Amino acid sequence: MSDTAASPLIIAIDGPAASGKSTVAKKVAKKLGLVFVNSGAMYRAFTHHVLENGIDLATDVDAVLKCLSETTFDCGQEDGASTIGVNGIELSDAQLSLTAVNDNVSAIAKIPEVRERLVAEQRKYGARMPGVVMEGRDIGSVVFHETPHKFYVDASPEVRAQRRKAQGIEDEILERDKQDSSRKAAPLKVAEGAVVVDSSEMTADEVVAEVMKHLPTKSWAEGAALIVKKKRDMNFVYWLGYTFFKFLTWFYGDYKVINREKLCEDKDGLLIASNHVSFVDPPVVGIAYRDAIYYFARKTLFDHPVANWVFTRWRAIPVNQDKPEISSLKRVIALLKGGKKVVLFPEGERSWDGVIKEKAEAGIGMIVSKSRVPVLPVRIFGAEKVLPRGKNWPVKGKIRLVVGDAMDFTELLESGELKGKALYEEISLRIMREIATLELPAETE
Repeated sequence: MSDTAASPLIIAIDGPAASGKSTVAKKVAKKLGLVFVNSGAMYRAFTHHVLENGIDLATDVDAVLKCLSETTFDCGQEDGASTIGVNGIELSDAQLSLTAVNDNVSAIAKIPEVRERLVAEQRKYGARMPGVVMEGRDIGSVVFHETPHKFYVDASPEVRAQRRKAQGIEDEILERDKQDSSRKAAPLKVAEGAVVVDSSEMTADEVVAEVMKHLPTKSWAEGAALIVKKKRDMNFVYWLGYTFFKFLTWFYGDYKVINREKLCEDKDGLLIASNHVSFVDPPVVGIAYRDAIYYFARKTLFDHPVANWVFTRWRAIPVNQDKPEISSLKRVIALLKGGKKVVLFPEGERSWDGVIKEKAEAGIGMIVSKSRVPVLPVRIFGAEKVLPRGKNWPVKGKIRLVVGDAMDFTELLESGELKGKALYEEISLRIMREIATLELPAETE
């Protein structure tokens, strides 16, 4: 894994419970302007979810695995640190630190199928970020074994037990060590090439200073500027806009995607249908994806030569809001049939009050009918407050993009029950109703 702005910058910090690795990882991430990720939080989140479902960990591994197959994980970012949600519900630190979770997380973590799934989730999250400091028990040895920046923070069992008691946590450190080190699936160990730091008689800042000695700070500073690498199929102008809006929504809108796993990123040919509340809605949807996508944009935006040059390279397709032209619709249909992703706003214009219209423009129904691609409903919350209609500069707020389940209209199209305008209107109506059903989980409002 190379140390360039084109690749994610990964610092792996492993160690046993209460060794101080979490505190050190947070401080290192803050110094370098990178995202801190507590990989153990994902195991704790799943443990909490399993316990909430009343599953007996000691006797019913099959039930645990069934629960795992039905569970989605949503990794986000807040104040430079990662957040973790299960099935769209973000869990608090208090929930992740419950005594029952502490007592059972090692049993969950030693199940090979659980580790395989969560390691994959951690890798996906690390790949999405320009740089992370990830701590855990197998980050350097398994999750990101190729990174040259590996550390193992340790301390004596006595010191670690004292630290746990100071945190108000009562558990058996030696028993926890035995479980973590003897499990068959990715046991706790010092990764090959890792720098070992004994924190028993060191302050957290002293450990951080020791870690920093082994990092090429100049190249890490390049990654700290929220540089987003050019993705597949992105031209340079699109990438500049993508990077700008990635920063803008992060800084002003505390941007998060709810149900990210439903984005259908690997699907060829996808029509993304969103509500419309703000000027920034197109990039709010676009930056959720790793690759370039296409947009419908008001035709008047292309009137100026410079704007025309920019919007064309941003993959925008001009459309007359009052009367969509057949040429624009045909272009979108051709793009969808060619495997591209296109964002549409079925309402046609921005809402003044955020209320979703019941009916949409029939044009989206026609596009679905002719292209026969799935439709992904998404709903934007908060963008109208970050950049209100009539305002020229954003204000701080929260932007959330809630992703729904992809809609397949094959059965309706092949039934022959409706045709022409009636068919298009029915498809549009169903799409708008689906968008309207998307809501924020209570914890994220």
